[in-house]
Amino acid sequence: MHDQVAAILRRRLAGENVIVFCSQHEEVPAWERLLETAGVNSALVLAFDGPQLSPLLAHPSHRDAGELVAARHRLLGTLSARSPLAQMVDGFDPGGRAVLLVTDPLDPRDVGERRLFAAKHPSWSLVEHKSVVDTLWDVMGVDRAESVALDRPGALLKHDSLATSGIVASWQRLGEVPSAGGSGIRTALTGNDDGRFRVRIMPHLTGRPCRLQGLTSADTTVVFPPLELLVPQRKEDRSFLCAGSTPLSAPEQAPLTALTRRLGDQLRAFLAYRGGFSVDGILTLEGFRPTDLNTRVTSALESLPATVRVAVHACALAARADLIDLPGSALGRYVADAFRETGELLIRAPFPDNDRLVREHVRWFGAVLVSAGHAEPHGVLDIGPGARGAVLTARLRHADLPDGVDLQAATIAVFEAADRLLGARYGPLTAPGGADPYQADQHHRR
Repeated sequence: MHDQVAAILRRRLAGENVIVFCSQHEEVPAWERLLETAGVNSALVLAFDGPQLSPLLAHPSHRDAGELVAARHRLLGTLSARSPLAQMVDGFDPGGRAVLLVTDPLDPRDVGERRLFAAKHPSWSLVEHKSVVDTLWDVMGVDRAESVALDRPGALLKHDSLATSGIVASWQRLGEVPSAGGSGIRTALTGNDDGRFRVRIMPHLTGRPCRLQGLTSADTTVVFPPLELLVPQRKEDRSFLCAGSTPLSAPEQAPLTALTRRLGDQLRAFLAYRGGFSVDGILTLEGFRPTDLNTRVTSALESLPATVRVAVHACALAARADLIDLPGSALGRYVADAFRETGELLIRAPFPDNDRLVREHVRWFGAVLVSAGHAEPHGVLDIGPGARGAVLTARLRHADLPDGVDLQAATIAVFEAADRLLGARYGPLTAPGGADPYQADQHHRR
């Protein structure tokens, strides 16, 4: 796959000086090898969590995903001024002729006079807005749940005639980009009544939260494995805690793979879309019902090796640059194989205490995670620094999951163990979909 992706980039980047801005420092060597094979003249790869850029970003104790992206956009905007970042880049490329590659989820509008490779068309971000995307589903003929969008709702949310139970409300401040990482979504109409929000309300569907994901170019749609989203709900404020994802079982994947391909083809036909995409939704008894569209490569690939992530990001940029003959089916198999080979459940979420570095080996005792002590562990809980503040990371082997414990329940068990063993404050959690018609022994279905 490395050579195939390098051959595609070589068509536009051979002989160029290239600067890459990526999210994770562990991706830097993979980018350097890929660009060398692609025949670039010289390359500078900068990661936002790496030693060069990390000191240039403010580090509040905690920030949500949208705030993190905004901070990185602001840093890229300093390329147009006298700034430490501009000096760093000018030291590598004083003539200002280098090509900039900026990976998803970033979509910078200001990079000074630098040449931005495969910039994202603004209309592709517009359809991410929850009050816009439902119209796109209707135009594309995709079955969806009913919804209503209210601008500046104010007292309307207090009206007796408006349903306040059995719903999911998505809040977005007027004039700002859509929220990320599940922030602003909850099953309650409370807390935002100052009139400066747009609210999309839809039924709280019964089923399993899922993500369809792929990549669309000018001539093909690449399909990646459909995922179950691990999003337990907080009992206290009824918001959702985005904690990761894992591939669905093979029997469930087939129809959703076909739907993913159809959606990618339609994004190309209706929006001339190019690049990574994902569609979040609920797998109900009546079929998949979409809720959100992400026009980017998402964090769902974070559990995969850096070489795989870099290949996907490079192909997404190549697609946006309208390069054709991407290795569609080969790239899809490459990502699917990487998911299969991980062999573990990865759960990650912000940790409420920013000053701790802890590792706790755990094992299952029935449906509860306890300290492994001197016994062989089934997994590990880690607390360490992250771009958004302290992060709890749990890695559990799929082969050790207890019979009768589905993946949502296993996710809740991780946070309960973090509260009990590590002094976290996640609080009581419940499964995201209420009564789930798909409850089954996930251990035997894998």
